[in-house]
Amino acid sequence: MTYPDRLSGTVVAKAPRLVGGLVLGAGVLLLVGAVVANLLQANTWERRSANTTGIVVDVATSHSAKHRTTYCPVVEFIADGTVKTFTATQCERPAPQIGDRLGVRYDPDHPSDAILDSWMTRALLVLLLGILGALGTGAGVYLLTRARRGT
Repeated sequence: MTYPDRLSGTVVAKAPRLVGGLVLGAGVLLLVGAVVANLLQANTWERRSANTTGIVVDVATSHSAKHRTTYCPVVEFIADGTVKTFTATQCERPAPQIGDRLGVRYDPDHPSDAILDSWMTRALLVLLLGILGALGTGAGVYLLTRARRGT
């Protein structure tokens, strides 16, 4: 009996199918996660938050592990007749200019919970989950196809 014949029924012979199935399953779960995140975001935060325009009143600096400096706008806006201020968690380069007007979304029940209203805050999680899910699903299908052919 040759070496490959002894292994033909073992886990080693089934590994490509197992890996392909796991990658495919992870990809599908990520795609489902993207859909769920999109629905939750649209049904909760988007509906209960209010829109307004804020003004950049200061710029805070942030330093990454790679010693790269980014700039976080400090934004003032008015909610219920009261001036609120927050430092955006979205830091960027180049620095925003003091006096720039930016879209702001905030929770009317808790105006301190404010974020910049941008595509990144709205779609970044959904986009990342969708891209990773599509890549994982594609890789899983590819691996399963190769395993089926025996290559």
